[in-house]
Amino acid sequence: MSPEDICIQFDLPFSRLNILPLGKGLINDTYLIEPIDTDNENKFVLQKINKNVFKEPEKVMHNLIRINQHLKIKKAEYQELIQSVQGQLYYIDRSGDYWRITRYLENTTTLYTADNTNIAYEAARSYGNFLHDLHDLNVSEIYETILGFHNYANRITLLKKAIQENTYNRLGKCQKEIDIINNRLHYIDTFYALKLPLRVIHSDTKIDNILFDAVTMKGRLVIDLDISMPGSVLYDYGDMIRSFTNTLKEDDPDLNAIDVKLDIFEHVTRGFIESTNNFIQEKELENLILGAKLIILIQAVRNLTDYLFGDIYYKTDYETHNLHRAQNQLTLVAAIESHETILQQLIYKYI
Repeated sequence: MSPEDICIQFDLPFSRLNILPLGKGLINDTYLIEPIDTDNENKFVLQKINKNVFKEPEKVMHNLIRINQHLKIKKAEYQELIQSVQGQLYYIDRSGDYWRITRYLENTTTLYTADNTNIAYEAARSYGNFLHDLHDLNVSEIYETILGFHNYANRITLLKKAIQENTYNRLGKCQKEIDIINNRLHYIDTFYALKLPLRVIHSDTKIDNILFDAVTMKGRLVIDLDISMPGSVLYDYGDMIRSFTNTLKEDDPDLNAIDVKLDIFEHVTRGFIESTNNFIQEKELENLILGAKLIILIQAVRNLTDYLFGDIYYKTDYETHNLHRAQNQLTLVAAIESHETILQQLIYKYI
């Protein structure tokens, strides 16, 4: 069904509308819905959930609805879902695809790089507030929307399978990267030994999953909750360090120019700790740097696994694109390790 056909299935305040592609998302199809020839100024966002990634989209919608209910109780902003004409907060088309419509938040903007300390602080504070608002939501009420997403031991098992099969005869090009990963597997063992609490986390803390106020540039709303599920807060912190502090884009092959932006690291850490320190445990705070190293390592594992499997998950522009992504992340891990003393001092400064 076309986006126009889908819109008829929802209780929108207008019937004449424009539908335009929205954002740079790599998973779901997303559209902006605007009214035509009407005094109604409301806009909405239409999305089709990618059932190739989310095998059970009903669990994605369950989580979003339950999280919204909790955020509403906390008087926090949330993505308001629009009812279908059948009275549900989503619509299932003839192909079994799940569609949803949320209200568009006016006077907001999306960013794609954390290019200054104020933005880094605001983003980290927003994600920290999101975790704070959900810290008392029972994790048993939230589904795992991608099975094994936070099972790091399974990530290594899958990499070993890709190495053993070597279906695309690419193993000879990445033995160095495999050795680097094997020398850091102790990060996974250390993480599991900590037995950190499971919490409802975001799981995809990129800068473009926050809507900023277009005037003040304060964070207003955390979006894209499709992989919000039980996990460790170390993941959300680590993924911000991974995606905010790299001096280069995460697929840039110029490895010699990769380093950690220390000023961005400090302001991410400050914003995160200030917004979580009234519920987060001491052993979580003390191991934030482990979270950064672990999550960057796991991203490299995912990229390298996909490279060996023939690029079936991540979109690529050339044959070694995923290999370059893995090399980039492993270089960032090494940069974190080289600066670890000063990075740990910055963490303790705000603890």
